Amino acid sequence: MLTLRRPNPSALAEMIESNRSKPLSYREGLLNRSPAERGWFVDRHRETIGHGVGDFEGACEALRQWAQFRRPWALPAQPPAPIRIGETVGYSVRALGIWWSYCCRIVDTIDGRDADTQFFGFDYGTIRGHPERGEERFVVAHNHASGQVWLELFAMSRPGRWFMWFGLPLGRRMQARFRRGAAATFRDFIAQARTAKPL
Repeated sequence: MLTLRRPNPSALAEMIESNRSKPLSYREGLLNRSPAERGWFVDRHRETIGHGVGDFEGACEALRQWAQFRRPWALPAQPPAPIRIGETVGYSVRALGIWWSYCCRIVDTIDGRDADTQFFGFDYGTIRGHPERGEERFVVAHNHASGQVWLELFAMSRPGRWFMWFGLPLGRRMQARFRRGAAATFRDFIAQARTAKPL
């Protein structure tokens, strides 16, 4: 869905409903296949966003609220989509003066821990009709020994429509911009959560 103005919540809700039954535009499980398949752009980004259990809880809530899309040039559909397998997610991004609105589907969830680190997140994949093809993982983690809390993004993608190959340089710049800004939105969310807690 393309619009010149910022899309309203009802339009995004209708878009999500119309995409719930559509199939994915690639073979599911892309991020978990090893070795990685050829022909995909692979992007990883990890950045510290806080320290301690409280910040980790704030980071988990930021994921539930889709904070990575809460920017002047991007927005998630409302209400926030629950983080559960099979859920269809809608969002909008502004580029070249146009709001581009599309849907993805949550294909896996992450909620567990190893010897010293706790993890929470999900993978979502593109639905048929999306200009890109692929999967992206959003994970927040807390290392109990160091107290460090971080956000990690891992994506494998490639253009999903022929015309997107012509706009590939712009698309790659937008993807990089999104990754760089995601940690900043999480840090802001966590800071607000800290101030909101009663003393």
